[in-house]
Amino acid sequence: MGTICAQLYNHAFKPSYEFMTFHLSDFNCWILSYTQIVHKWLNL
Repeated sequence: MGTICAQLYNHAFKPSYEFMTFHLSDFNCWILSYTQIVHKWLNL
């Protein structure tokens, strides 16, 4: 999952590597939190 996000950000923000790496961490945190919420909802 992380690799896919990195590839997407690499294509989207290819000119600015620093911008990509800075926001990629926040995006991964959002993805992880979102997946945890979905798993909790499915477990109900």
